[in-house]
Amino acid sequence: MTFHIIIHCKLKKDNQEFYGNVIGAYASILIDYKDYEGVMELSKYYVDDNEWEIIELDDEYFTFENK
Repeated sequence: MTFHIIIHCKLKKDNQEFYGNVIGAYASILIDYKDYEGVMELSKYYVDDNEWEIIELDDEYFTFENK
């Protein structure tokens, strides 16, 4: 199953490429995984790995069936 998660985030000070030029963003994340809890952990990891900080996780999400 593919999950579509929306995360409101801001740059960490460590992000030399964009810090000071970008105030914040909404990340639209699509992850193909077996369960919601795993998708949330992966989403948090990817946001952190790209030097962003989560402001808010949207409570709503969409799912798509894989064929």
